[in-house]
Amino acid sequence: MNCLRVLFNKKNILYIFVFACTVSFLTGCFIPNNPTKLHYAYDMYGLDFSIKDKIYLAHNIWYENPMDISSINYQTGKIIPFGTEVKLVEARDGFITFKTMDNNKKYKIINDMDWSSTPDKEIFHTIFTTTDPLLKFKNTPKQIFNDMKKGIVAVGMTREEIVGAMGYGPHFLNPKSQQTWTYLINKNLKTIHIVFKNNKVSYIFTN
Repeated sequence: MNCLRVLFNKKNILYIFVFACTVSFLTGCFIPNNPTKLHYAYDMYGLDFSIKDKIYLAHNIWYENPMDISSINYQTGKIIPFGTEVKLVEARDGFITFKTMDNNKKYKIINDMDWSSTPDKEIFHTIFTTTDPLLKFKNTPKQIFNDMKKGIVAVGMTREEIVGAMGYGPHFLNPKSQQTWTYLINKNLKTIHIVFKNNKVSYIFTN
């Protein structure tokens, strides 16, 4: 009797094992898979977007070499305008690559921690957004909107409009409570300073 009970239990275990393996195989989980470059960007890297969402540039990205763009966003070279729809390609420690949907051109942004002093996840979440920035600025006066797309800043712009045009300046130059925002124009440390009063630009100077 005991032998039959043992045999019956072993048979049940075998059925359960076969059933579990079958379910795992059908769901694609039977053999662990390494994440693709794209899934790494979403799942392991930490970008909090659904892979089904459209993604846009939250602000203008300036570059000279499309595959060597600094997260400092030096204000020189060409511009990828804010609101550009993009597709993430790959993300690893210290960099992220993406393609623009309109022309399928590839770009790479590198987070230079020595300069940015900001973790990858935090800095890349300021660059990419699932909310179309063009809708955010739909009520912006046409002239200001056109200037923003060209990276031009002017007295009277709001903080949000400055961010759209220039992004965020390096954290070490811009304490949150500071009324003057400082951006690096180039790697020679030429700077542009934007002074705010009542949430609008009152003065701009460079040095």
